[in-house]
Amino acid sequence: MKGLLLSAYRSVWLMAMFDLPVETPDNKRDYARFRKALLKDGFMMLQFSVYARYIPSEEAAEAHRRTIRSAIPPLGQVRLMAVTDHQFGKMEVFCGKKPREPEEVPEQILLF
Repeated sequence: MKGLLLSAYRSVWLMAMFDLPVETPDNKRDYARFRKALLKDGFMMLQFSVYARYIPSEEAAEAHRRTIRSAIPPLGQVRLMAVTDHQFGKMEVFCGKKPREPEEVPEQILLF
């Protein structure tokens, strides 16, 4: 079987950014369920309320968008945004004033 060459311009990072209320026990439960849905779908936390997942193509990202849309709680705000791997790699990341490299592409990606 022939492997496909992944292009930094074709592969994407799907980002989920959200602000959800946590004032009531129901709010907290909805927040926890949404966060668990992101993790179950392979997203990793970049920062509080900012999660991302590497996906080999924009077309493949649509299935993950549907999964996340179905988990969105009734209150709060959620944004989904895809950026190319090339754009994601240009991100500047700082811990305090110290620069840090952006997250690497996960190794579990297998195409055949």
